[in-house]
Amino acid sequence: MMHTIKMAREFYPEAKGARFVAISPCIAKRREFDEVGLGDFNVTIASIEAHMKRKGLARRAPPDGAAGVPGPGFEDEEDRGHSSRL
Repeated sequence: MMHTIKMAREFYPEAKGARFVAISPCIAKRREFDEVGLGDFNVTIASIEAHMKRKGLARRAPPDGAAGVPGPGFEDEEDRGHSSRL
């Protein structure tokens, strides 16, 4: 993550003043950002999930043929019979 931010700032002049957000399951990214002085925001998947729950938003599986493979927690919860945490 840090390498990507460093490379973006070095090789893309328009990104030098940009603010970078990491969306990951790792809360420790914030400490890493502070230690190396790169990165601006760490948004954890758990915080996105909590925000969606507060707003009454549901996760849905991607449409058939969508690129990528969905990770855990993207199935319809009714089909599984229980709720999950990422």
